[in-house]
Amino acid sequence: MLTKSSRFNKLESLSKIASKKKTYPKGFRRWLREVYYKNKINQTYELISRIRIANFLFNQESENGKRAIFRRWEATQERAEPPHLKIARLYHRTSKRAADKIYDTGRFTSNIDTSFGTEIYFSNKPSGTISGYGPSLVAVDIPEKYTHIDDEFPDGEKHYRVSAADLLRFGRLVPRSELPDKEVASDTRGEQLSLFSSLATGALEITKFSSKYARKLSDILDIKSNFKDADFWIWRKHNPGKPIREYHPEAIGIKIREEYLDQLDPRYLYYIFEYYNMSKFWEQYEVGTTIKSIRVSDVQNLPLSFLNPGS
Repeated sequence: MLTKSSRFNKLESLSKIASKKKTYPKGFRRWLREVYYKNKINQTYELISRIRIANFLFNQESENGKRAIFRRWEATQERAEPPHLKIARLYHRTSKRAADKIYDTGRFTSNIDTSFGTEIYFSNKPSGTISGYGPSLVAVDIPEKYTHIDDEFPDGEKHYRVSAADLLRFGRLVPRSELPDKEVASDTRGEQLSLFSSLATGALEITKFSSKYARKLSDILDIKSNFKDADFWIWRKHNPGKPIREYHPEAIGIKIREEYLDQLDPRYLYYIFEYYNMSKFWEQYEVGTTIKSIRVSDVQNLPLSFLNPGS
C-alpha cells in the first residue's frame, strides 16, 4: 500500500517526465519544413513563419507518427554522400573596401535578408551584367548543391544566390592570384551605377518623351497590392522595397502599361528596383516602429527620374 509520501513522490516524478519535452536535431527541424511539410507551407513566407508552421504541424502528429517521421529522416542521413560533388566557381563584384575585407576575414556579409535567410549574390562569369555591382572581383568554389539560380541572361550569364551560412561552411575563397582580373573600374559611385544606367536606356527615353504627359511612376506603371498579374512584386513590409518574382498578397505589384512596353523592359525595371533596395533607398519611406513597411502611394508618387538611377 502506497503511503501519502510515496504517492506524492511518484506523482512528482511522473509530472517531471510529462513536462520533459523531446528535443530534435536542427537538421531534422529543417528537413520538416523544407522537405516533409514542403507542400503544406507557403515557401514565400518569412523563415520564422515557416519554422513555426512546421513545428505546429509536427506537434499535431501522434507519438507513433512522430517516431515514424523521425526514423524516415534518420534513413535519409544514413545515405552516403556522392564521392565527388560537382564544384561551381562563382564570381562576386563589390567595392574595393568590401573585397579587401572579404579576403582579410574570409567572410561575406550582406544587407540582403530574404525568406531564405541572409544571402550573397554571384555570377557564373567574372564580367558582364555583374560588373555593375562594383569594380573589385571576388570568387568562391562551392558545391553546386548549395547554389540557387536567381536569373539567366541571353548571353549565357547566370546569377546565383548562396546563403551566408553555406558559404562559411562549404565555400572556398579563390586566391586573388587565380582571378582573371583584379579591377574593372575605379571605385566610384558613378561607375557602380553604369550597369543600371545602361539597363535604363529605355526608361530614360520615357523620362524625356513623356515629361509633358507623365510626371510620376503611376502614370506609366500599374502599382497596387494584391496584384496577381504584375510583372514582378516588391515587399511592402519586413524587407520593404525588395523585388521578388513570385506573387505574394503582402507584396506590391508592378506592371508596365501596354503602351510603354516598346520603351521599357520589365526585366530592366526589376533590376532598377533591385538597385534601389541594395542602396537602402526605401528607408526614407519606411513607417512603423516594430514592423517597417512602405505605402503603395509612396511608390506610385515617385518621380520618373527614379527610372534613371544615375540621375
